[in-house]
Amino acid sequence: MEHKAWQSNHFKRIFLTVYITTIALLTAALALMYMTSTYLNTKYLNSIMSRFIGATYQSVDRQIDASEKNALNASTSLDGIALFARTLPTPRAELHAMHNIDSLIAQDTALHSVLFYNGVTDRIYTFGRELTAAPLENFYDKEIVRRIRTKTTIGMQDFPREIPSSPYASDTSKVLTSAFHVGNGNLIVTNLDVAHIFSALCSDPAVYPNASTNYLIYQGREQQIYAGLSQPVLGEMDEDLLRTLRRQDWKESFGGFLDHHKYHFNVFEDPDRDLQIVSFVRQSDVSANFLVYLLPFLGIALVISLLAAFVNLRVSSKLYSPIAQIRRTLSEEDTEAPAEDAHSMDEIDYITRRIMDSTSRLESLFSYKKKSLSISQEAFLKNQLLYDKYTDAEFWQKSAQLELPYQAGNHFILLHAQWFSAHDDSEEDVGSQELLSFALSNVLHELFDPALHIQDLPLDQNGIAFLFCFAGDTPPNISDPLLTRIQTIFRQYFDLHVSFFVSDTFTRPKELSPAMQRLQELSGYQFFCNEACVIHSDAFDTETRLPEICPSPDIALLESAVRAGDSAACQQLLDDFFQHLPQYTRDAASASIHVFASKVITMLKRIESTSPATLSIRYHQLYAALSTARTLSQTQALISAQMAEVMEAIHAADCNSIGIDTKQILRYLAEHHQDLELSSKSVAQHFHVSVPYLNRIFKQKTGGSISAYVKKLRLEHAGKLLLTTTQPVENIAKTVGFENTKYFYSLFKNEFGVSPSNYRLSGRAKAEAADESQS
Repeated sequence: MEHKAWQSNHFKRIFLTVYITTIALLTAALALMYMTSTYLNTKYLNSIMSRFIGATYQSVDRQIDASEKNALNASTSLDGIALFARTLPTPRAELHAMHNIDSLIAQDTALHSVLFYNGVTDRIYTFGRELTAAPLENFYDKEIVRRIRTKTTIGMQDFPREIPSSPYASDTSKVLTSAFHVGNGNLIVTNLDVAHIFSALCSDPAVYPNASTNYLIYQGREQQIYAGLSQPVLGEMDEDLLRTLRRQDWKESFGGFLDHHKYHFNVFEDPDRDLQIVSFVRQSDVSANFLVYLLPFLGIALVISLLAAFVNLRVSSKLYSPIAQIRRTLSEEDTEAPAEDAHSMDEIDYITRRIMDSTSRLESLFSYKKKSLSISQEAFLKNQLLYDKYTDAEFWQKSAQLELPYQAGNHFILLHAQWFSAHDDSEEDVGSQELLSFALSNVLHELFDPALHIQDLPLDQNGIAFLFCFAGDTPPNISDPLLTRIQTIFRQYFDLHVSFFVSDTFTRPKELSPAMQRLQELSGYQFFCNEACVIHSDAFDTETRLPEICPSPDIALLESAVRAGDSAACQQLLDDFFQHLPQYTRDAASASIHVFASKVITMLKRIESTSPATLSIRYHQLYAALSTARTLSQTQALISAQMAEVMEAIHAADCNSIGIDTKQILRYLAEHHQDLELSSKSVAQHFHVSVPYLNRIFKQKTGGSISAYVKKLRLEHAGKLLLTTTQPVENIAKTVGFENTKYFYSLFKNEFGVSPSNYRLSGRAKAEAADESQS
């Protein structure tokens, strides 16, 4: 029979499909291998370039700060004070001071030049590449003269420009210019050599050995201030490069075309100095490694193709024998079709036709009865549940007609389930209503008593009702832990929050509709729960809830707290309001939130119009989010987050205009660390800044928190007192600022490795040993 395998068109199609699929999979594997290789190389390049540019820029940033500090330190020296005096020094003293400052500036090779302008004497001094002193009107750098005359140097920080290298030469240098006002109209101008600062950015083979890397530095995404190109021809494509970067909106990593070649770009941006570092390599260099794997892969693909052809031929021939046997058996039983038609028909088609004929006869016997019974049962129960259509006697009679197991004397419990998505930002459509109802029905039937009759009735708007029927006075175990298990299952597999509302036990069918109305009323109160909930009708009293609108918080007090950055007072006002809302009905709570949301938006608009801070509040989206929040906790979280964002923006603007010196904070902590009331809040009040801003600035400058720094000061002070005094340990703990002695013992041992008493004994032993060695 094997030689007849290809008489079936289905076998031919199977063989061709499998063979073509095999070739397609091999081709897809080749493409996937190429894309994977390119992706891994690109990802590796991104990682390498990010680390290299980040580390290099850290040194550049430190160099810029160090050079500017060197210039400022020179200005505060005795020689700098002499040059900034209100009267001109003697020529000899002036020359001596200039030489001393120039020798200090010359040690910093990153400084192209430093300018001291005396606003009283109108005299300017130059150090670095040139050493000059002249009245401002005769100074060779005309741009600086213009800016000083027009007073446009304020805010000039890391400003790129080209300046004359000296008053005697025509060549120029690219520099980053920064101006610092030091009082009395005096000014210090630093010119940092761009080529020296960014010289660390070059095509280093150790960075990415497979490709030559090009580097560009831009200021303000417009002006190119430095170019380190391994391919000089790219230097003629400044406009094409800038156009490519703009088109991609200066993304961190992307691909683009230059001179008909594709390049891979990496962008590092410093928002503080408004500098952008762009590195790019040719994409062909990145993906060149793939060619190493291509030839072995093609050989493997050819072998697999031949093997697949052989296997498919053998499998097809082996499969045909049982198929032919089934064909002969069915042909002998087929008395209706002519023999010539049975033998001429394709084997698979013939067997399929015979099976379909047999199954259609069986299905036609039961399909109508099964379908009509299911539809009529559901319609009957919904009519009673939603519309109270039948009397008790009619209900029992109709149940018997529809073969439902409901009889007089049965007990009923009604359970109503509703669900919504677990994520606030997800779409309203949480999936197929029919699918979720089917899944929930299966879970309930598996978890509850199999002998218990449960009828599921899908409803509109993401809900389903279950009618539990049981004989006798023992109700089914519809316990909260069991319903919680169901909630956990649906949260895990469907990412949905399911809420359950359970009725009392009743025996009369006339009570179905009132029970359902009661559960639908209770379903509105899931708004007061965080996620899903289980509410029993007998344990939830809605009659005592207030129907009027809940009074809103004092908007004037809330606005004052927001403007003052008092997050505690702001949160207290919100807590008072939201804690009172569960005392009201669901409709009253919803109306109260709408009123409060309108007042909050009006307040935010007023703050935005009068505050110097830049606020970006989308009021329509905020109102929509507050109006459609699923739970009360979500509503409160939205308002609290918006208030915190506004307070942070206001105080960031205030602090940017005020500014605080970390040295002053450290000095204040050193002087007051013994104060028991010392905290981040008290320090922030002393310096007139917000607590979040203080903590952020302190951590940026010192790397740690204020509380950790105060603990360290207190422990060091305690160690000194233990070695120099005979005071009890408890007194020393309170002296340095610890009220809790046990807490002090724990911190001291963690810091020094020994208890305070042992620390004192070991310190005295060392002191006595030192005295004996000296004597």
